[in-house]
Amino acid sequence: MSCAERRSLAGPRKAEPRAASATDATGADKIAQTLVELGVDLSSLVTRGTPESGIAHALDR
Repeated sequence: MSCAERRSLAGPRKAEPRAASATDATGADKIAQTLVELGVDLSSLVTRGTPESGIAHALDR
């Protein structure tokens, strides 16, 4: 198999994660839009920077 053939086979696989990422962003936008339309109040939602700090916060409550 030539180098060009290997590149052409690898090309679509490299593009798949980018396509999935774009789809995820579009899905997140739709979720955000729905939350706004429903008037969901997230002001009391606590966020943390890492899963570990979120678990520590939850256990401290």
